[in-house]
Amino acid sequence: MSNKEEAMRWLKQGERDLGAAMALMEKDFYESACFHAQQASEKALKSLLYLISITFPRVIRMHFHPVRPTNIIQERMQTNA
Repeated sequence: MSNKEEAMRWLKQGERDLGAAMALMEKDFYESACFHAQQASEKALKSLLYLISITFPRVIRMHFHPVRPTNIIQERMQTNA
């Protein structure tokens, strides 16, 4: 799958999450709406990263000292430069 196709896949998933968040807001399920809104924003960001050809591990294992996403992005940008 190309980066553009993967970007579109993530964007569509994010749009579905955003729709779920909006529907949940209308029913006053605010906590669930916030969760889906956060998921939508994360998937939109992943879509952008794929679109500009920045790849990242599918699973980030959290150890005692968590890896900051900005460090991963910076490392990938340096290796792709």
